[in-house]
Amino acid sequence: MAFDLSPCVGLTTPHPDPLVKLYTTLFELAPNHSIDGLKLTSESLSFFVDPGQRQSPILELSTPDLYAARPLLRALGFEELTWHGEGQLNLLCDPFGISWNVFQTLPESNWPIINPNPPIILPKIALHLHESTKAAQFYADLLQQSATKTPSGWTIDSNHIRLVIEPGLPHGPAFYVDPNNSQDPQALIEFFGDKATQTDDYGVTWKLSPRPPSDTAAIIN
Repeated sequence: MAFDLSPCVGLTTPHPDPLVKLYTTLFELAPNHSIDGLKLTSESLSFFVDPGQRQSPILELSTPDLYAARPLLRALGFEELTWHGEGQLNLLCDPFGISWNVFQTLPESNWPIINPNPPIILPKIALHLHESTKAAQFYADLLQQSATKTPSGWTIDSNHIRLVIEPGLPHGPAFYVDPNNSQDPQALIEFFGDKATQTDDYGVTWKLSPRPPSDTAAIIN
């Protein structure tokens, strides 16, 4: 049974308009209104914005077989919150408190589309967790990919996206940005101030992209 990281992220906020204005200006995301709602897209990740009570960003897993995925996720320790079936919201919470939607996609689907222009928002998602090594093993098993030890934690690559797992106080997923890829890098620098991590007014955490580590120490298969 295969799961992949999806480039789709769900955001909820009582007042979407100010969030959309900030993200389209600061992160140069492109708004797209459709029957599925409002989507803010980049070359790496897409953010679906819904009105509602603010909560941590919802990540997404893709699978070729939603029917088979359901009992497997339960066996892995996921708590099922909402399950509406193919093409709809299937929301679960994993044993580390991270919320996921599960979406069925055909095995031959290849996304996101890789753009030669480097994006501001990078295809990297960070999780800060108390039990980072245990979490790395859990996500490596879930995604059927190796977890690579780095000086600051662990990384797992799936579907062109890197999951970064680091020890720390849990606060929901965080997303990496690179000011060097922005048309207005000064605006991003001012947003972060003297910090490497910043949480915006909508509860979403952003991280300045660090330099690649010089080496790695171990791999969990």
